[in-house]
This record gives sequence, C-alpha cells and structure tokens, in this order.
Amino acid sequence: MQKNENRPGYKKTKVGWVPVGWAVSTFGDEFQIQLGKMLNKTATEGDSHQPYLANINVRWGSFELSNTRTMSFSQKDKEKYYLKHNDLLVCEGGEIGRCAIWKNELTPCYFQKALHRLRPLNANIDVPFTMHFLHEAFTSPRIKGLIGETSIA
Repeated sequence: MQKNENRPGYKKTKVGWVPVGWAVSTFGDEFQIQLGKMLNKTATEGDSHQPYLANINVRWGSFELSNTRTMSFSQKDKEKYYLKHNDLLVCEGGEIGRCAIWKNELTPCYFQKALHRLRPLNANIDVPFTMHFLHEAFTSPRIKGLIGETSIA
C-alpha cells in the first residue's frame, strides 16, 4: 500500500499524493519563460545603449544595481527583453536558482543571458511564493549536493 492511498481528501498525481483541491502544473504552464539577451559585438558597439541586469545583479530577493552595465538593444530586443513589474528573474549559473522579483527599480531595464525571466501568465500566480519556493529548493542540502557551482542544472 502506498502512503496516502486510503487517506480521504488526497489524489495521486505525477508528482505523488496531493490534496484533492491542489492542481499540479509545470513552470512552463504558469509562466512565460525567456532567456536573456546574448552579449556580443553588436550589443557592445551599438548606439542604443540601455541598462541591463546580469547574474551579478541578482541577490536572493533583491537586486544590486550599483554596478549595472549597458548594451545596445534593437527595438525588437527591447520588446523581448524589457522587464516589467512582478517579473521573476532567476540565475542560470553561479548560484543556480538565485532569484528576485523586479519592482521597476530602474526603468527602462532589460536582462542578459544567464538570467531567465519568468513572467506570470495569469493573475492567480503568487510570484513571492514562487521565489520563496525556489529559494528553499535551491538552498536545500538535498538539491545543493546534486549540482555544482559551475553547472547549469
């Protein structure tokens, strides 16, 4: 017999037993996920320089903006990489999963490769909960032991 099999109010899902009222979905179901702009010669030498965030700017739950850099963004890039209030920025490398919620601390502002922008697809998504969930998941000794500091999980 599996745990919770005969426990009223629970249902079996692909991730295990959960309360009947809970939904199970993926980040891709709940967020528009966008990897940041690649830094290249055109970006550094272009004439439309704008501030952007890199891995080093993201802290757990906040941003370090004193060392913000700039690069050139085309109009198409501006639309694609523009940061909006309540976007969740997640680090891909370094301290994997480190994330913070953008609150328009600097406008306009964009983001570079090695950061993923998670933008909620509907108003029911609790972005602060998601950030705290990621913090717990990626600082847990069980997860931390599975990935290296230089790997992309």
